[in-house]
Parts: sequence; structure tokens; C-alpha cells
Amino acid sequence: MASNTYNPTRSKLSQVTVIGDAGVDAIIQLPKSQEQATSFNIIQPTLSPGGTAGNTSLSLARLGHDVTMFFAIGSDSYGTYLLSALEDANVSTEHVYVSPEHFTLHVNVIIDHLGERHFAGNPYGNWASVHYPPDKVSHEAIAKSSWLHTTGNSFDRGTTPQSTMRSMTIAKQHKIPISLDLNLRSPNNQLPNQYKHAISEAIELADYVLGSADDEIALYTGIDDRSKAAVALSAEKRTVISRLGSNGCLVATPSGEITKIPSYKVKVVDTLGAGDTFNAGFISAKLDGASSIVAAKRGNAIAALCVASEGVTENITIESMQALMNS
Repeated sequence: MASNTYNPTRSKLSQVTVIGDAGVDAIIQLPKSQEQATSFNIIQPTLSPGGTAGNTSLSLARLGHDVTMFFAIGSDSYGTYLLSALEDANVSTEHVYVSPEHFTLHVNVIIDHLGERHFAGNPYGNWASVHYPPDKVSHEAIAKSSWLHTTGNSFDRGTTPQSTMRSMTIAKQHKIPISLDLNLRSPNNQLPNQYKHAISEAIELADYVLGSADDEIALYTGIDDRSKAAVALSAEKRTVISRLGSNGCLVATPSGEITKIPSYKVKVVDTLGAGDTFNAGFISAKLDGASSIVAAKRGNAIAALCVASEGVTENITIESMQALMNS
């Protein structure tokens, strides 16, 4: 029977490669109460490393994994800050590409009094994050990995999608497990045909597909019923993790079996990065040899640690994860 117990010896031997968007979040915390609202005169933004792939990489590193990132930044102060933050967290930036023509991805994130996050400005601009050159993808680095993780964010523009597909193809050739976070980011609840076609090719290569039940999986499949949508996306080929926010997640296996995994109940402080950190918990458990059910439980635990504190990864440790899962 699979265990919830973390295996630190195995995790330290696990090389995870992540390709996708890393950026900088300028976080603005709104007053949490009427008392704070009347006393606040200046709200000081806080910088934090971010991006879907970036948050997952940082969380995996916090869980003891050896993480290498393929991502692009601009030649600017945000890029300098991001490199320093990732390197301080022991995420390898050996394969970073510095674009002379684009700015480092940076997003203004407003956290409201309920802890929900809202993106201000335009995070879908022509950032360096979507311009990772395919010829910079290292076959050798991916071939020696234990896992490849990527994201569908901005999969309809730039050169990063081609680099992602190249990475996934290499991993497939070497029988390396591949996970894909859909991360569709559709502002109008519509999925253009170009985007759907591009992400469909990535889904075909993925062994594990993760995404929000309502915002992504229902959007992609066109099926409102969460269980049916997850099974349809699984298509008897891959495991699908359908995230339900505070209600946990659904796990749909290639056999057609579907299981609901409840969440861990915590006080929500800040929901920024919850899905990204869930990915890390799930991948970490799979690398420890856990079943997808146990891995989803660990994903829920890591996401709970994320939302229970300010900042995405600050509260994520092996010890805090074990304590929550054993409580």
C-alpha cells in the first residue's frame, strides 16, 4: 500500500527539469480589515519570484529536489533579481537565455482582503518568457532528468512553445515522465483554435495533465461536468488531475477510474501560486514512487501550505508538509 511518508533520500537524487515561464511578481496586499483601510496611507509592493513554471521550480527545490530550469529573461534589473532569487533557492539557471530584445516577465498582483489574487496590467505581453530559443534546449540535460514539467501558458506565441515541444519529445524518447500544467489563462473564457491546436499537441505527449476544473479542463473539453471532463481529457492515455480549489481535486486515470481527493482545511491568507505549488507536491510524490492518489494528496497539502501564508513558497518545507499530512 502506498504511504504518505516522504522519502528524502530518493528526492535528493531526483533531477527535475522545468521549462516555461519564470518572472517577477510585484505583490500589492490590500487592507485586510476596515481598521487597516482607515490607517493605510501607502501600500508598498513586495517583489517575489513568480511565473507558473518558476513557482513550481521553487517549490520542488524547497522539497529537496535538484531542479534545472529552462527559461528566458530580459537584460534588465527584473532579470537580475529573478536569477539571484532562483539561485539562492538552489534552482539551476545554467540554461537561462537572456534576450536582448525583450523585458523580463513581471506582473502586478493584487491580493484582496479575502486572500484572492487579481492580476493588474497586462501579463500577456510580448515578454522574454515566450522567446526561449529551441536551439538552446539541451538534449543532454533533459536525458539525464528523472522528470520533465512544463506549462501551456502563452502556448500560442513566441518560440517557447517550440522549445517546450522539443523538450517533451526528447523526454518521451528517453521514457522520462512528463507533466503539463494547462495554465490556459483565457481572459474571455474562450479558447482560440490556434491555442487549442497547439496545446493539444503538448497534451498528446504528456503522461500527466494538471489544470483547474472550471477554468481550464472544462474550457478545453467543452464539458461542464467535472468528472466527465477529466475522464474525457484522460482519453485512456494519461492521468488527469483536475484541481477544485478549496474542494481538493479529482484524479482521472487512463483506466477511466476517477477519485475525489479532499483538501486540507486551512485559513486562507493568499491564494497566489496555489496551483503551481500543487504541481510540485504531486511531482515530488511521484518521484518518491507514490501512486497518483497519494501524489494528489501531497499536492493538496503543499497547496494548503501555500495559501495559508503570505508568499508562495515561504511556508513549504518537508517538515511542514509531513505535519499537515499527519494531522
